[in-house]
Amino acid sequence: MGFPEQPRDQAQSGTQQPGMGQPGVNPPGVTQGPGGYVAPGYAHGLPPAGARTNGLSIAALVCGLVQFLLWFFLLVPGFIAAVLALSFGLGGLAQIRTRGEGGRGMATAGIVLGALGVLGGIAWAILLGVGSAHYHYHTGG
Repeated sequence: MGFPEQPRDQAQSGTQQPGMGQPGVNPPGVTQGPGGYVAPGYAHGLPPAGARTNGLSIAALVCGLVQFLLWFFLLVPGFIAAVLALSFGLGGLAQIRTRGEGGRGMATAGIVLGALGVLGGIAWAILLGVGSAHYHYHTGG
């Protein structure tokens, strides 16, 4: 009974390549992420490259970015864009969870930017209210 033939460099070094079914070897089409085996086509838990991006997550990111421009020119549309970014982001995350689409990072960015815009709008309104009351008190108007 003979030994199976190994390539010359492996036979000389005394090391063997692990075979299928042994630790460190993935079945064809399956990649291994930090937490172990991941579904076929998924690399480190991310959706496959051809996965569809959720539309609400794109809208959330766009509204979250545009609101900052609107705040400088028009206050009310900036606040509306911030609220839309927040709501689109939350809706996008819910759809991503159920549909398995991509765009989680864009939805999260839209939520963060929208929340910052809403909080900034509330702070701006409070400052305007306090400043206006202080002005009217001191001028007697």
